[in-house]
Amino acid sequence: NSLNVQVEKLNKTQLLLNSTMSDAALLHEHLVQSYLGAVQMQSNINKTIDKLINETLSIEEANIKQKKLAVNLTTILSHLDNIKNKTFSGLEHELNKNIDIGIVAAGQALYDKFGGIEESWGCSVTENVPEGWPYLVDKNLKFEDIMNYERMMYHVERFVFAELCLRKENFEEFLSSKQHLADLSYNLVARTVNQYIYSSLDHYFPDE
Repeated sequence: NSLNVQVEKLNKTQLLLNSTMSDAALLHEHLVQSYLGAVQMQSNINKTIDKLINETLSIEEANIKQKKLAVNLTTILSHLDNIKNKTFSGLEHELNKNIDIGIVAAGQALYDKFGGIEESWGCSVTENVPEGWPYLVDKNLKFEDIMNYERMMYHVERFVFAELCLRKENFEEFLSSKQHLADLSYNLVARTVNQYIYSSLDHYFPDE
């Protein structure tokens, strides 16, 4: 009898353990599903954030375009304001006569861009070369190795020539006519780059 009682207790314990393991398995499944749900929710949030970032960038690009249009419109209105005959037929005649007025406005924007880059490109180069670069520490130090010149010119191409549709090859012809290559330093190249920008301005905008 005592043995039967012990066996019965063991059976009950086994049933209780089986029930507990079953509950644990269900809890584990629930936790797994909750985790997967959280991962999916995070993925959806990330997609929403990416979408908002792209929309924000699109809005910023649209704002930049609107500002450029506003500058061009201001130039056009300024031109029209100087017309003596402000009747409809007079304005129509002026617009027909100046069919390239949009080109004039765009040219003014390009002229302003030349000036802005001439003022800012040095800072852009400084921010993108290694900290402590000796040719920035002492801007009159001669490059000596052509690779030091090329390192500077890599950034000049990015921040000046690419923005203004200028060619490095043409600049280097201009440079060789102004400076001895063996004497090149950061300051000499920087001054020549600015001279080249002004020379380009004189070429594209001779009456400015």
